[in-house]
Amino acid sequence: MNASIHDITQTRPKIYLAGPMSGIRDFNFPVFFDAADFLEQQGFEVFNPAQADLDKWGDLDGVARHANYRDCLKTDLTWICDNAVGIALLPGWEWSKGSLAEKALAEALGIDIFYLQYASGGRWYYDIVAQHTPEFYEETHQT
Repeated sequence: MNASIHDITQTRPKIYLAGPMSGIRDFNFPVFFDAADFLEQQGFEVFNPAQADLDKWGDLDGVARHANYRDCLKTDLTWICDNAVGIALLPGWEWSKGSLAEKALAEALGIDIFYLQYASGGRWYYDIVAQHTPEFYEETHQT
């Protein structure tokens, strides 16, 4: 049997975190880390591009000096194609060229799209285009 990206036996569902970075203080990394923590608490394995950038370039100064939009987008879109069962969109995604591309790819692939928002009191919640929760993946993708 050939494995597909939806065969997630023995792993948590993988989700890509998308949102605005360019032109935002600290590249919006604090929001990315907060949202990634929330999604991990919901049972997802999260690809956080803020963490990927720090892993590659060391710190915010390294990101500012070395990050290249083309390379970052290539890495992110490839990860979505190869791994993601969904993407989570941070507030402001609609004004981000990268997030628009990531959302378009998710739509083309037919994977779930989560719209993250803040509730009162600074807590995260999400609306989802498809009703696929971590429990859904556990129930439907076991061998």
